[in-house]
Amino acid sequence: MKEIYRTLAEQLKKPHGDLAMQVAEKLNEVNETINLLSIEALDPAPGDNILEVGMANGFFVKEIFKRQPDIHYTGCDYSVKMVYEANRINKEFIDAGKAACVMAEASSLPFEDSTFTKVMSVATLYYFDDPERVLNEFHRVLKENGLLIISIRPKAIMELYGTAEFTGKMFTREELSDCLVANGFHIMAISEHREPEIKVLDERYPSSCLIAVARRN
Repeated sequence: MKEIYRTLAEQLKKPHGDLAMQVAEKLNEVNETINLLSIEALDPAPGDNILEVGMANGFFVKEIFKRQPDIHYTGCDYSVKMVYEANRINKEFIDAGKAACVMAEASSLPFEDSTFTKVMSVATLYYFDDPERVLNEFHRVLKENGLLIISIRPKAIMELYGTAEFTGKMFTREELSDCLVANGFHIMAISEHREPEIKVLDERYPSSCLIAVARRN
């Protein structure tokens, strides 16, 4: 069972190989609530230039455009299969010049300084090898006073999962706040929300999420 959870953790971090599409569909299912809450916190406004880091297959991009069509969206991921799928799923927005989905490492984003009005990353922070470096990149590509939306499941929840020992750094609410402040962000709000139970390998787990909204100093 340990090896199964190790494989699952590796797939959650970077969907790849024959399991990638199946993992992406499962992520869309279990991450629906955290994604919709994150998009609500993102609150896209006319003219926003939005970056999402770790978009997976881009299934929820349409929800951003439902809230506000007059934006430009860029999504990035470092899974080849997820970028391919995101481009396929969001072809309508891409063909209209409203979106782009690209390959990129979160720790070395291929964008100029002060490019985006808002950056969002959902259920990813604990999978980055160097979260502080990634947050510095988010800070760099955000415009002055731009907003960062970081959404995670808190440490107390993550520790319940069989994948816990193969997951990177996990965060309490206080640790998330401290990490954001230490990397140049002013906390505007951190809210906690209950989610539906998550079913993984026939086991059911309670779930909740933290949605942090922070402004670039």
